[in-house]
Amino acid sequence: YTTDFALLFVPFEGLFAEILRIPGLFQEIQDEFKLCNAYARPDCKDCWARLYCSGGCAANAYHATGSINGIYKYGCELFKKRMECAIMMKAALADND
Repeated sequence: YTTDFALLFVPFEGLFAEILRIPGLFQEIQDEFKLCNAYARPDCKDCWARLYCSGGCAANAYHATGSINGIYKYGCELFKKRMECAIMMKAALADND
């Protein structure tokens, strides 16, 4: 459940060229981001909302846990609550039709 093209987005072309210039850095970054998804994170395994959030934001996880593969618990709970509310609102609108 990983991808081989984990380094897709860099702010500018020069940074990508620099990453390729340093031996092994591209592979190191790619390997770390391969596990940055809802399928690879053990905490997401049984979550009903994992396919809506895709494992959450890597930047938030990094700032909360020190790892892009961590789980930002507060953000996770907030996202699930938003999804619950959205589903309830959609169901209420369907009942009115």
